[in-house]
Amino acid sequence: DGVEVLTVAESNTQVSMFDAGELDMVSLSTDLAPQYEGKYLEYYDGGNDYAAFNHNNKYLANQNLRLAMNYAINREEYILLSHSGLYEANQRYVLPQVHGVNGEYGTEYPLEAYPLQGDMTKAKDYLDQALSELGLSSPSDITLKLVVSDTEAAKKEAEVLANQWKTNLGINIDINMVPYKTKNAMLTPDNNEYDIIMSGWAPDYSDPYSYLELWIGNSSYNYLNYHSDAYDKFMEDSKTTTGEERMENLFNAEKTLLEDGALAPLQLRKIQYMVGENVTGLEAYFVGLNFNYMYADIAG
Repeated sequence: DGVEVLTVAESNTQVSMFDAGELDMVSLSTDLAPQYEGKYLEYYDGGNDYAAFNHNNKYLANQNLRLAMNYAINREEYILLSHSGLYEANQRYVLPQVHGVNGEYGTEYPLEAYPLQGDMTKAKDYLDQALSELGLSSPSDITLKLVVSDTEAAKKEAEVLANQWKTNLGINIDINMVPYKTKNAMLTPDNNEYDIIMSGWAPDYSDPYSYLELWIGNSSYNYLNYHSDAYDKFMEDSKTTTGEERMENLFNAEKTLLEDGALAPLQLRKIQYMVGENVTGLEAYFVGLNFNYMYADIAG
């Protein structure tokens, strides 16, 4: 027994091959999935996508500006316009489905850090405080460079987000599209080639720590250049505690991250896929390779 995986660049071609019986399963892009409503399965692939703020930037070092930008996002509209409403708008940071103490983390520790449709009153209040602290007379004095990969999906995400920030706050966003490898190479601490960069993370294991460890002050992954003594203390304490006490530390770290507006959570990726009628036992999961072929079989 074995699995043959084909690399096919175009989504339309992949689906055509599936329809022709040349593939036993296929993942759908969010552009194509609505055409197959009722025919596809879906799963969380573990990815949480966010706009990463570079805290080395003189504007984004200001907490009130970061909070204004978070409250100015209508995440419901963002998902609808960029992914046909098929991804899930993320109001927190950690994927809720990871393990908690006895059940799912999100059920045991619910959190809605930012409203789904935003809060323009709060956004403008935070913006006014930020402008005063920064010594600026108008939000149009602020221009930020947003770096994204050079795909149509990434372009759409960036345009929706930039438009919301421009419309709701009046700040200017310059979108800079670069190859995926170039963008990933920028994700290092003290890199000042971007002000905001569209990024994401998938867990190495089913636990909140796998998401939260990135932003510890001395982490080599901390490309936000985020530094919080409170956050670091919660993360450090999580290493020496167990059970509910440990999970409380991780939850407090997550809340601290979001109360600081350290980044702007956007979406949890839900992947739509189709399998042939004769395929059984194929399972999907949000850690690792996503698909478990161990018990998969093809009848006939």
